[in-house]
Amino acid sequence: MSRSLRMVLVCLVSALTLAALTSPAAAQRRGMSRLFGVITTVQLAQLEEVQTELKLTDEQKTKVATLNDDLAEERRAAREGAGGDFEKMRKEITLLNAEFTKEFNELLDDAQKKRAQEIYLQVNGPLAVTDEAVAAELKLTDDQKTKLEQSLTDSRTKMFSEFQGLQSLSEEERAAKINEMIQSRDEGLLAVLDEAQKKQLEEMKGAKLEVDLSKLPGPGR
Repeated sequence: MSRSLRMVLVCLVSALTLAALTSPAAAQRRGMSRLFGVITTVQLAQLEEVQTELKLTDEQKTKVATLNDDLAEERRAAREGAGGDFEKMRKEITLLNAEFTKEFNELLDDAQKKRAQEIYLQVNGPLAVTDEAVAAELKLTDDQKTKLEQSLTDSRTKMFSEFQGLQSLSEEERAAKINEMIQSRDEGLLAVLDEAQKKQLEEMKGAKLEVDLSKLPGPGR
């Protein structure tokens, strides 16, 4: 993708993010949260249902709030400092996610860490296989990792071509299109896994927890 196209993509992402933040359509906000990358465990821990499930103490909740404020600020700086380079922005945010997830895990006991990881896998689905820890657990081969990266690259290229028409859609149509993009991306990633790995990934999700992503701060935060 050329630099000019990357800059257009960043602009479109910003515009659609603003639309998601101001839209009353919860489905659209949930979709936007999942569209631009994984939602980390520390971000999910802002949600009341997740805090209850993890049995977070008041002290842990306070630290979670601080971590998320700091993460949001550093992610914002990464976007602004990327100069329109989408790949640079993505890599920097990936590193930030890993750093803050590590700090979050240090707040938790073993049972909380295990359950937080299960919820993370439930929410992010196949996209979570790009996480190094998840890839290691699934014993992904180097060839599979290469194919996953190519699948993501292909989905981003397709996403770029479809973004340009999103702003002209109604809220309901936009939410449906975003969900379609997510499903297409996830199917491509899942296709790289063998049957045993797909089964293992499902088992790693643990007991189902209903999570309302529309209550999370928007992806532009």
